[in-house]
Amino acid sequence: MESDGLERYYGTQCQKCGNEPRVFGGKWGTNCLTASQRWHERNAQEVFLEEYRHVPYDRRHPPTTPPPSPFRPMGACPRCGASQWVDRSEGQWGCASCGTNPQDPTMRKPV
Repeated sequence: MESDGLERYYGTQCQKCGNEPRVFGGKWGTNCLTASQRWHERNAQEVFLEEYRHVPYDRRHPPTTPPPSPFRPMGACPRCGASQWVDRSEGQWGCASCGTNPQDPTMRKPV
């Protein structure tokens, strides 16, 4: 058998059971190593199933976007021209750029 340099630390037998030779470069034998791997895979599967209990995402029917609010202002901001509106609270909308409230009568465009 070729020496892997670990014989002086671990010897030539499995450190867990002592019944079979060590795997080259490791400290356990083949049977103990595969039993440990099986345990880790089973444990990882249990953790995965416990943490991710949700309905799988169906790619054929992607999630739909909610309908726009009926109170959301349409069009561009009268002050800066941006069209990104932010819901401040309870139906109060404001421009994301300049903070203008479109319901304010002083901010309306002159006719």
